[in-house]
Amino acid sequence: LHELIPAVVTCIVSKQLCLRPDVDNHWALRDFAARLMAQSCKTFSTTTNNIQSRITKTFTKVVDSVLRLEI
Repeated sequence: LHELIPAVVTCIVSKQLCLRPDVDNHWALRDFAARLMAQSCKTFSTTTNNIQSRITKTFTKVVDSVLRLEI
């Protein structure tokens, strides 16, 4: 799981996932990765490992950094 999560997060938040975004359906990859992450959090998150809260913090940091760039 610790090897899978970084790859899935990258597929969700990466700026460019393919060489030809106008042709390749990068949104399908992002959607699949987001669904996989949600299922992983639902299945594997416990009070001990806090996977869901750690992933939420990661996504919050990404959104905050993007918002800071737009200001």
